[in-house]
Amino acid sequence: MRGELTSLTWASDRAGRAGWAGYVVGLLVVAASFGLLLAVPSLGTAAGTPQLILLLSVLIVAWYGGFGPGLFATALIVVVTLPHGWTPWSLVRLAVFLGGCLLASVLMGSLRRAREEARREAARRRENEAVLRKMEAFKGAILESALDGIITFDDQGRIRELNPAAAGTFGSPRSTLLGRRFAELVRLPRLSEREPLIPVPGQSIPGALLGQRMEVTGVRADGSEFPVEVTVAVTGPDAEPSFTAYLHDLSGRRQLEDELRRQAEALREAARLKDEFLAMLAHELRNPLAAISSAATLAAQASDRGDFCWSAEVIGRNVQKLARFIDDLLDVSRLTHGKIELRKTVVDAATILDRAVEAIRPLREQKHQHLEASFPRGCLWLEGDATRLEQVVSNLLINAVQYSDDGGRIELRAERSEAGTEIRITVRDHGAGIGPELLPHVFELFAQGDRSLARTEGGLGIGLTVVKTLTELHGGTVTASSAGLGRGSEFVLSLPAADAPRPVPSPAPTPTAGEGPSPASRILVVDDNVDLTRGLSVLLRRFGYEVEAVYDGVAAIEAARAKRPEVVLLDIGLPGIDGYEVARRLRLEEGLDEATIIAITGYGQEEGHRLSRAAGFNHHLIKPVQIDDLVSLLRRPEQDWIPAHST
Repeated sequence: MRGELTSLTWASDRAGRAGWAGYVVGLLVVAASFGLLLAVPSLGTAAGTPQLILLLSVLIVAWYGGFGPGLFATALIVVVTLPHGWTPWSLVRLAVFLGGCLLASVLMGSLRRAREEARREAARRRENEAVLRKMEAFKGAILESALDGIITFDDQGRIRELNPAAAGTFGSPRSTLLGRRFAELVRLPRLSEREPLIPVPGQSIPGALLGQRMEVTGVRADGSEFPVEVTVAVTGPDAEPSFTAYLHDLSGRRQLEDELRRQAEALREAARLKDEFLAMLAHELRNPLAAISSAATLAAQASDRGDFCWSAEVIGRNVQKLARFIDDLLDVSRLTHGKIELRKTVVDAATILDRAVEAIRPLREQKHQHLEASFPRGCLWLEGDATRLEQVVSNLLINAVQYSDDGGRIELRAERSEAGTEIRITVRDHGAGIGPELLPHVFELFAQGDRSLARTEGGLGIGLTVVKTLTELHGGTVTASSAGLGRGSEFVLSLPAADAPRPVPSPAPTPTAGEGPSPASRILVVDDNVDLTRGLSVLLRRFGYEVEAVYDGVAAIEAARAKRPEVVLLDIGLPGIDGYEVARRLRLEEGLDEATIIAITGYGQEEGHRLSRAAGFNHHLIKPVQIDDLVSLLRRPEQDWIPAHST
């Protein structure tokens, strides 16, 4: 009992809100009680009233301060009211009073402690509720902002909660998914026929499956299926188990993987086409080189003029073929990088068709093929780059010549559409035709029908790519059709029509090659290729020009200062000082600033064209240059700039 009272006293003191202030309050309350009895004598004389007032003061002190202050107040009262004489009755009254005070202190202390415990419990409960509210808010924020789906369902498989990401994953509003079975949304596998993964009434998810990451099939509201990764965890108590499934939609990853596979396949196909193209390029380059080598050998040993002329014809024809290969490759590069610049004018398509027919005449005659050309004149007006459109039609005709047999027939037709908005050009042959598997790809780079080692048709497989791209740059379309292998093919080119141009006065006639002296008579040829320089010099001298030849940039400047040429035929890639620097220095020399400087170079890109013009060149010609074209230019050196692609 003593230990319990001591424990109760210390517990009450610890729990007391006032601490030592309780003893002070006890002293004041006891003093106030005695003061009241002294101030009101009638209270002190009434039977039992003083004891009741003093007992009430003890109750007040014990209620405020606990057991200790209550006992302290009791002791003060006893000290003040201790009788002077001891009688049995006084001792009994004192014992009863002390017992009542002690009991009041114990009861009030217990009540005080219970009240403090209740207050602390309420404070703890409020703190716990605040923490729970924060946790719920945090949980809600996580659920709302989570990118992956989160679904909670009971042991019957009914969905109790899900986040917006889960609703979006399955393409349904949240309200329509609540209460549905999880098995309706996700088709999970079975470990065995007797152990389903999805809960059914009266069964729970097998523990062996919990926490596993599984790739399964999800079903959206529209019935479409998609891959989803699922992890299931127990989140409820054993008495009322619940489960939470975490879902990650794999559709985006699958699409990315499929796209990567397609790109990898495309890269493999491109690498295969590149290898085939390089093999065909080597084949196509070696053929004309072999013909040139044989013709050159025969020319060196020719005993009569007939053999020599035949050799010269073979060399010229194959040089043109090599030049065409190089031009096609450069065109593909320029088209791929968007560096083609069109110089559009209103032109009659008949003129373009005439030039294209003439351009492929040697190839056609070599195979003894017949060309049927039918198109009106003076009404096929269109706006475009005449040189590029001639290239388009020429490529279509060359394609027809290559894939037609010797003695075959080729048709060229052109007409204006009934609405008058289009010019349609049709090239038809009766040759090899196009297989159905190749037809959708004929305009793709390096696409060719015959890839066998015994192929007889030439070409690099890039001509039709150039056709399609140039046509689209002109706002037109080109289509291909064929009835199958061996049944010929047809290409239809559609270009926007234009109004006929207004007539312009005819220019004054210019003298022809034999009608007067050449405006330029002194020519300086500069090229580090000795064979080319010597050959070009000999040809120009036969036309009556005075020619000086040098082989590097420094010698070119010195020769120009000494000879004062009227025309400089200047290569770009020279040793020591390149052609651009030579041209710039010549423009600074007095008496040479008005000379005509013509670039004769192998650099056919647009960048070389731009640099030539910036350095002061008047014209930019691409090797190999036909001597007739060069002489024609020399007779009219004042004509407009000749860009790289028009040579």
